[in-house]
Amino acid sequence: MRRFFFDPATKKGGLVRLGAEESHHLARVLRLVPGDEVELFDGAGRVYNATVVNIGRQVELALGDICLEERDEGAELVVLQSVLKNDRMDLAVQKATELGVRRLLPIHASRCQGKPAAASRVKRWQRISLAACKQCMRPNIMEIMTPVSMEKALAMVPDDFIKILFWEEEQQQGLQQFSTEIAAAPGTAICLGPEGGITDAEAAIARELGWQTVSLGHRVLRAE
Repeated sequence: MRRFFFDPATKKGGLVRLGAEESHHLARVLRLVPGDEVELFDGAGRVYNATVVNIGRQVELALGDICLEERDEGAELVVLQSVLKNDRMDLAVQKATELGVRRLLPIHASRCQGKPAAASRVKRWQRISLAACKQCMRPNIMEIMTPVSMEKALAMVPDDFIKILFWEEEQQQGLQQFSTEIAAAPGTAICLGPEGGITDAEAAIARELGWQTVSLGHRVLRAE
């Protein structure tokens, strides 16, 4: 069944309205009509049955019963993603959403290519993440924060999280060494470098802030 996102603040009585983009997709792309049944999700884990009532600039639907409720329980996964060029960043956002990342913090590292990402790009990433939620049937929306410097981002992660920085220069520590700590912690934060990699100075700052530099093996993987 087709699934759409709605803002719970639009609910009046038993009716809700979709935003402009979701309305366009429902009415102009999929060409649904009054009486068609769909699913609506509120981004906080609840999915509802709904029926199309009125087609307009903002589609109206009759909200039915909750058919699924999924809470964000268990350990939290946060990803500090160095800003990548164009479609590479789009792909990183899409896959982070599909993999269940709770929060994505875009960061400006020393070797990021191109100009620093403007805050306006966050809206684009949010649209990509929302589309990924609908595609993979995820009822919780991933939070995407405003881009900040790498040092600031590293310091933002709670002290009780396991903090992992993947670094191709690390020769001693692998991810498997932290499996017990990850399972017991309230959350895990992962920092991913840009196309040009993470500098020695950035790795040193991360260690000072309680991050563990970790190897993913002998092969150097693409940033996205």
